[in-house]
Amino acid sequence: MRAAALHAPGPPDTFKIEDVPTPAMGAGDVLIEVAACGVSAKDVVERNGTYRRDMSFPIVIGAEIAGTVSAVGAAVAGIAVGDRVCTKAFSSCGHCKYCTTGRETTCLARKPVRGGYGEIAAVPADACVKLAPGVSFEQGCTQAFSIPCRAFRQEGDGFLCRSLQVRIRYQCAGRRLDTLRRSCDCSFREADGAHSLR
Repeated sequence: MRAAALHAPGPPDTFKIEDVPTPAMGAGDVLIEVAACGVSAKDVVERNGTYRRDMSFPIVIGAEIAGTVSAVGAAVAGIAVGDRVCTKAFSSCGHCKYCTTGRETTCLARKPVRGGYGEIAAVPADACVKLAPGVSFEQGCTQAFSIPCRAFRQEGDGFLCRSLQVRIRYQCAGRRLDTLRRSCDCSFREADGAHSLR
């Protein structure tokens, strides 16, 4: 496949368009045929060498991915070949003390999403969100880094998390899709304006 690969940090002309191997897919991953990929601040700092976490060269970066799922790993549920998806910046385990308290960005098993600057990207299924009907790939990739949010309710002297979720706002299409990490009473999300719940 063709990709814009980095062999070392540097200015924008450091990218080289070249043939690279199709990425390997694990049991919990999906392969995405990339239709659109945004350029995020994370891409810029990875390219220029400011951000070095989990970086090894050569590498194909690009995290704001939108495209069509072309293959799913054996352990993937809820995403199928042909689904139109966009990605979060990272995947997380969903079970540790950080994930279950709404701090997924500090999960010790966190894995960055990369590969959007290639024709095909292997992405953890946890990092994928299905695109709503009518949302273009270009709109989807611009919403890939929407801020994760949590909904809480008062319980005595403390707060209990009602759900851990990633909110994707489809401002251009006037729709919002909420993806819930675990099952709960979803009526509060519908009352808040969510059009689709999984």
